[in-house]
Amino acid sequence: MAAKSKHTAPSKTVLQISGAAADDSIILAVLAKRTYRFTPARPELSVADEQLPLRLVPTFDSDGPDPTLLLTDVDVYPFKLLTDIVVRGHVYPEKKTYGHAAVRVGDVVKSLVAYGDRKAYRAHDGRIVFSAPEAFDKIPLSYARAYGGRDVRSEEKNPWPLKRAAPHVEPQHVDVAAHSPYLYARNRNGCGYLFEATPASLEELRLPNLEDPVDLLTGDRLVVPSIDAWHTMPLPAGTSWVPPSHFSRGVFMGLFPNWKPLPSPLPEVERGLLPSRISEINVFAGHRLVKRLANGASLGLSVPHLSPGAIIALTRLHPKATNLTITLPETAPKIGVDGRNGKLAITKPVIHTVEIEPDLGRLSIVWRGAAPAIRPYLPEELAKMPLVVEWRDE
Repeated sequence: MAAKSKHTAPSKTVLQISGAAADDSIILAVLAKRTYRFTPARPELSVADEQLPLRLVPTFDSDGPDPTLLLTDVDVYPFKLLTDIVVRGHVYPEKKTYGHAAVRVGDVVKSLVAYGDRKAYRAHDGRIVFSAPEAFDKIPLSYARAYGGRDVRSEEKNPWPLKRAAPHVEPQHVDVAAHSPYLYARNRNGCGYLFEATPASLEELRLPNLEDPVDLLTGDRLVVPSIDAWHTMPLPAGTSWVPPSHFSRGVFMGLFPNWKPLPSPLPEVERGLLPSRISEINVFAGHRLVKRLANGASLGLSVPHLSPGAIIALTRLHPKATNLTITLPETAPKIGVDGRNGKLAITKPVIHTVEIEPDLGRLSIVWRGAAPAIRPYLPEELAKMPLVVEWRDE
């Protein structure tokens, strides 16, 4: 059975929380999550029998080779400057060995290309070349498969100052490995990041399966010139969640790479994927862009707040449909927060997140309704305060 059409108390899919708006004014927000089903034969959304709960904590690939790989972000941000569009699943091949995939929302297009496994080696003339990609059935949309990662051999060969001090640092206070200059700031979880092309490192190297089609990794740019030249390397390609530790998101918290200053211009800024004022961000000065930290979608997929009825088109991201067009519900829910003295303040709903899982035929939307508040409230207070979420899409 579908979830009830009206909520007047907190539940697994509805929560009232305190927070701050873009101008740092205090707000009271109600978050409401709604899960839908779709198929290629019937792309119009229908309310799912199983309603996914609001995620209160992030999930990581704890059983995989990289336990720091973020799988899903939390849902309970009280304010997002933009709508996050996240696609979790796989790229399916156009030919046997590669595939061009895309997410399109209005004028926004996020494109990527997937290759089967390849190897890097030196040709007879000394150039580094890549082997032809192997055939594949699908490639996971994971940042573990995108360009990035760390050069372990260079790290071992060239210990940096913090690593030399590691024996004298309390491990519970500082994660020394996370501060390595041989770790790619844009994507710590990826593969292909290399500073020295020795026979052993080339033999061990795993090349990325997912790439940005206008910023491809090639043999002549495989080797990073220096730790200060990280910005010259390819942008990682993906459509899944990005952790705050990655440059494109962590920059909004003032977390620049250790090797400051930031180069200018950055490719992300030149392509309009990050705002030009990121170097001005100061977490202690209440800069408006700090709020962008809550947006965890891939570069290019945090977009101006979507409206009901927005259309999202997927290319080669569904196992049975080359092209799939999904229309979001035409009607927003009615959301009311506590307006004091037992009254409700009816809000203007905003879409925080659209998360699509094509392989499962599932789509979830997180909505926010917010109004000014006189002060922040404690969790035990919030649990007793009135609210309303009324769904109109059944």
